[in-house]
Amino acid sequence: MREKLLTGIRLLWTPVLILLVYLGLQAILGTVTADGGLVTPDGSISIGTGILVCLGLGLRLIAIFIVPVLIAYRVLSRLSLLFDRTPTRMPSKR
Repeated sequence: MREKLLTGIRLLWTPVLILLVYLGLQAILGTVTADGGLVTPDGSISIGTGILVCLGLGLRLIAIFIVPVLIAYRVLSRLSLLFDRTPTRMPSKR
């Protein structure tokens, strides 16, 4: 039972980590931009907020397009190993 649980955790560790980083960055970005946004009222652009926005956009694209494909690939590869029906060699009779 424990081996199966560890295998499942190892299988989805990277996608879960990417999603957690994405959610954390979105929370930070929401806090930072709640007061002033990307462009301040005097017209200047906040460089730090711009960097966070670019990182957030990159992680959002990864979370939308890459993570589902990665999860599907890992699950399907695990299932293909589970249902592999290659015939085993019969011992030769002498």
